[in-house]
Amino acid sequence: MHSLTRKLRTLLVLGTAVFFSNLLLLDARADESYYMIVYGAQRTPNVPRFTHTFATFVKATGEGNDKTGYKVEEHTISWIAKTKEIVVARARPEPGVNLSLKESLVLAAALEEKVSMWGPFEIKKELYERALKQIDRLESNKIEYKAIDVRFRPERASNCIHAVSDIDADDGLVDVGTACGDEASRAVASHLRRWMFDPEKTHDWVSGLIGLDDKTVTRRTWESK
Repeated sequence: MHSLTRKLRTLLVLGTAVFFSNLLLLDARADESYYMIVYGAQRTPNVPRFTHTFATFVKATGEGNDKTGYKVEEHTISWIAKTKEIVVARARPEPGVNLSLKESLVLAAALEEKVSMWGPFEIKKELYERALKQIDRLESNKIEYKAIDVRFRPERASNCIHAVSDIDADDGLVDVGTACGDEASRAVASHLRRWMFDPEKTHDWVSGLIGLDDKTVTRRTWESK
């Protein structure tokens, strides 16, 4: 009797181990891919204090060719003054806040800014990971916000444009000059092209999974003005 009980326990342990092993194998076979959308917000005519550059980075996980059912994680870099009022000529840096995608779109609507987007582009995992590190840095209060961040960037303060572009400073810091709004955002997306698998291909299913639609944003191409 005791021998039979031991055998049953052994079979139960083995069966449980096989079950969880299969679960791990299924999880290992799950497809992971990464995407980026860069946004520009501005009024018409374009006024610097009513502009914003931000970007969303997405991790999609699932199986099969139909990715519309994939699980997604979204993270947004949307760095702005904590007051949400941009004073371009402010002399000193001020506290900043990193907004979520939803908060960024709500703010743009409240300020009567039209939002454009470039992407979603499939990107390398490393850029996604760099974006997460930048978000941690922004949200840890290690740096402040400054619209004109010369002399303060990247260690002490950053504007919204550079908060995104500086996730890739391997070849130096990007200078967009006086560009703002859509023009600056397109320049940031172009700066990050080397991380895209195919810069000419967008993955529109990603937009739907994170709640974007054509009523909320205007899709742009590299040639869009």
